[in-house]
Amino acid sequence: MPQTTIPEAIQNPQLIARFEARRADFLRSLKRLRPADAANDDRVGGILTELHKLAGVASLFGAEQLGTHATAYHLKLKNAPVGSRPEILREMLRVFSDDKR
Repeated sequence: MPQTTIPEAIQNPQLIARFEARRADFLRSLKRLRPADAANDDRVGGILTELHKLAGVASLFGAEQLGTHATAYHLKLKNAPVGSRPEILREMLRVFSDDKR
């Protein structure tokens, strides 16, 4: 099996579609969050997992700003006390809704 280089990955329509779908799914998951979810470690853990994934691949698809935000909010949310999570999650929804390629 030939090894795929990063430039080929960026141009691969299937990989681009998967990335865009992941990005859209993440935004939908933020929109569905309820205030009580901020205290739910499993829900927050799922958001942290998605932030980690986006941070790792966003720049490969030309979404550097998304990657920067994902990295910053992963650290911020991971280290936040439970009482601070609702505001961070609201802030994330605003920021990620405005993120452009």
